[in-house]
Amino acid sequence: MGRRAAARKKPGSGARASRSPLVLVLLLLLLVGILYGNTLGHDFAFDDVTLILQNPQVTQLRWGEILSTKSYRPVRTLTYAVNYWVGEKQAFGYHLVNLLLHALNVILVLELFRRLGGSLTWAAAGALIFAAHPVQTAAVAYVSGRKDLLATMFLLAGLLAYLGFRESRKLRWLLVAFLSFILGVLSKETALVFPVLLVLTDLYYRQQGKPSGFLSLFRSLLRFWWFYLLLAGAAALGVYYSVEVLQASRMEGMWGGSWSTNWGTSFKLFVHYLRLALFPHPLVADYLGQVFPVSEGWLEPATLLAVALTAAFLALAAVTFFRVPPLSYGLLWFWISLLPVLQLIPFHELAADHFLYLPLVGIAFVAGFGLDRLVQQPAWKVPAWGVFATLILASSVATVDRNRDWKNNETLWTATYRVAPGSYRANCNLGGLAQQKRDLEAALRLTLRCAELDPSKSLPWSNLGGVYRDLGSQALRAGEFELAQDYLEQAVQYSEKALKIEDNPWARSNLADAFKDLAILAESRGEGALRVALLRRRAIREFERAVRRAAGYDAQSVLIFKLGAVHLDAGRYAEALRYFRQCVDRLPQWAQAQAATGYAYLQIGRYRESIRYFERGLALQKDLDSYLGMARAQEALGDTQRAKETLLSALEAFPGQPEVMYHLGRLSLQEGKRTEARAYLLRALQAARGSELSGSAQELLQQIRRLESGSKP
Repeated sequence: MGRRAAARKKPGSGARASRSPLVLVLLLLLLVGILYGNTLGHDFAFDDVTLILQNPQVTQLRWGEILSTKSYRPVRTLTYAVNYWVGEKQAFGYHLVNLLLHALNVILVLELFRRLGGSLTWAAAGALIFAAHPVQTAAVAYVSGRKDLLATMFLLAGLLAYLGFRESRKLRWLLVAFLSFILGVLSKETALVFPVLLVLTDLYYRQQGKPSGFLSLFRSLLRFWWFYLLLAGAAALGVYYSVEVLQASRMEGMWGGSWSTNWGTSFKLFVHYLRLALFPHPLVADYLGQVFPVSEGWLEPATLLAVALTAAFLALAAVTFFRVPPLSYGLLWFWISLLPVLQLIPFHELAADHFLYLPLVGIAFVAGFGLDRLVQQPAWKVPAWGVFATLILASSVATVDRNRDWKNNETLWTATYRVAPGSYRANCNLGGLAQQKRDLEAALRLTLRCAELDPSKSLPWSNLGGVYRDLGSQALRAGEFELAQDYLEQAVQYSEKALKIEDNPWARSNLADAFKDLAILAESRGEGALRVALLRRRAIREFERAVRRAAGYDAQSVLIFKLGAVHLDAGRYAEALRYFRQCVDRLPQWAQAQAATGYAYLQIGRYRESIRYFERGLALQKDLDSYLGMARAQEALGDTQRAKETLLSALEAFPGQPEVMYHLGRLSLQEGKRTEARAYLLRALQAARGSELSGSAQELLQQIRRLESGSKP
């Protein structure tokens, strides 16, 4: 048999496996669509906001910066930028791309298994397991899980290209394999295992682990030494670039405090991932905090058990290398592709379910092989198919159900807190969501728990500063000045504690907000102009620092707006106007910025400009203060009729508002329409009973009575 004919043989048997039937491919694609179709209506969650919506490389389409040597995971970020270019902040497109990438990976898994000699049953079963396994939701339903989808796609494509070279001896396939490796690493660093998986796959392909396969592999290494050297050099460069240049790991120290506990944790992590691959419950979005117990040392029973189980796993892979090559190949694939995430070199993310996306290829290979063996035996055929069908059905239901947890931040962190109440991020994020809903009691409880779980991070202390500031503002509005003082002082204390750990714009913003409210409190108490001025000056200084720290981020506009608001409180209307105009120029669709600009123009007597900005703001969002401000400007220009029309529009948008009815009554009285004025003022008096406005309404009603009785006003 000639070399070309021999190259076409599949490992271990006759002719090369034929291509997978188109019907099977379409059915697998349909299955992925069914399993993950419910993610297309999802919002962004977890890190999606910071990696996409708050990433200026993406939102400002900085293509050159994305593709520069300073970019982190540039291929992944490039796909985000393309998504943003097409659909901006619409989450649908991002989720659709993830679904399509997973579908493509399922087909690549199917083709790889076929090219490695698997029967149609073997390959199809393995691809089904890879497609439907519930742990895959952490990579597919989570937009930021795209890094795992991309790295796996390029790795699988690279292996298929290498097998294409083995069958055809055309060097262009080696180039494709090498480029796939580079693109995989630029998607996520775990693709650095490609050279090892390539050698493993090559060895399996060459007579499935038989001794002669080693000799054949050795000859190939000698003949194509330049290719393997190129792979090794690229891998070494990738490791150096990730660790030293980009410093991708933000980990300081070891898990558990020493190398002993750190590597003990590595064994425990391997067993954890093996368990999740075989029994995917519970699935957890965050393992930081009190979720996964790190090793306490080599003498800890749990660590000893993990070491024993890992040794048994590797022993099984070694023993079956010649006897049952498919079993050995799948087990070794699982172990090798997990090595980068087992904390052998510690990094900041202790564990993550999406780390299993690539390793599951090995488990799927073993499972497909096992089913293929069983269904060939008449006594086991029906039970095996029954168990497999039940497994796929249960996995599919679990996958669809788990997708719902990833719908948005609230559903994700609620689900995480339910199964892992010691999760650091679950407590932090649920605390933030409670604060947004003004449930400050829950926000305080959850944020304090977050700080207990990891006091070394600035985020929980910064969030505590924000919660106490909101509590202080609430007490200030209620006139509880002593309580407000106590809360706001705690807001300052926690914000400053956060800044000692990390100088970030959000902690500075909370600190500035606290000083802003302390100034309002001092003014309300009549503590003197000097103290009020000093507090406002401190608020302005902190906001200015926050604005500088947030340079390049979309959220900087919010800080600029807050800076303008402090100047507005201080009566520095021209300064306030300067900052509000910046916000309008940056975000013309921001109704609040348009309204604030209108109000600043109103205060300096530029009524026509004021009206223009109020109109723009109201076109974007109905707002009572904007209606009232615009009516004031129109009245100041002598256009009472337009002012009344504006107030009537306000009354239509906000029925029963006493302030609107009071001003309608006042303007009607100016026009001499006493009956109309009385009707509005009586309605205002009834709606605002007991307030300062009710007193003003009563004065105007008395004036009407005097006019009607013929008395002098």
